[in-house]
Amino acid sequence: PDRARELADRLVSQDDVDFLFGPYGSPTNNAASIVADQTQTPMVSGAASSPQIFDRELQFFYSVFSKTDEYGATLPTYLDSLNWGEQPIEQPETFASVRAEAAFTDDIGQAQIARFEEHGYELVHEDSYPLDIDDFSGILSQIGQADPDILLVAGFPPDEASFAEQMQQADVNVDIHNQNYSSQQVIHETLGDQANYMLNGAWWDKNYDFRRVDQYVEAWNSQDFDRPPEMPLAYATAAGMTFEEAISSVGSTNANDVN
Repeated sequence: PDRARELADRLVSQDDVDFLFGPYGSPTNNAASIVADQTQTPMVSGAASSPQIFDRELQFFYSVFSKTDEYGATLPTYLDSLNWGEQPIEQPETFASVRAEAAFTDDIGQAQIARFEEHGYELVHEDSYPLDIDDFSGILSQIGQADPDILLVAGFPPDEASFAEQMQQADVNVDIHNQNYSSQQVIHETLGDQANYMLNGAWWDKNYDFRRVDQYVEAWNSQDFDRPPEMPLAYATAAGMTFEEAISSVGSTNANDVN
């Protein structure tokens, strides 16, 4: 965060930039957005979701992300809408929450717990883990003992892939398994077909059939990039398009007009 603030200040005060793209992650955006607001430099981020950033009512900072306290909001609502008499499993009543020890994932995990409890589900186990963890056996053992109907995991793609793989190897099963990034490539490469039995609330996936996703994938592939158009890259494009449309709309690059 300190480095992000320093770089944003240098870009504006020394390099005389008129607009800023935000860095990756909420803590760095939180720091850089202060510079943007103080210097009245419009800044659009493709990777900032912490509610704390927006609680400050900044006038020159924007993000294409949903806020973390909105992540997974539709899952308990969706589960409540089902006719459980027609389902192959019984109606779930209990859940467990596991999350990585980071501001982003902690926000998600806490919001998920609150939402599920609001919908009448009972929390039977809560846990967290450091990002450099290699062995999830202790956590998995406790999840097995708690025997939740629903498991909610808030992490990042590499650790979520490792967690799910070790869960599979330990033969720990739940009726409904929700992970923050279960649609990501690393998850599918690690788990294969097993990934098809996991849920997540995603805002971008190259296989989605809505909002011009097919056009974006086609345009991306025509550039012969060396990797598929995954989520952070699509968000970065959206941030660029936000600036593009704002500048085109006012027909000017005056910062206040664009803002």
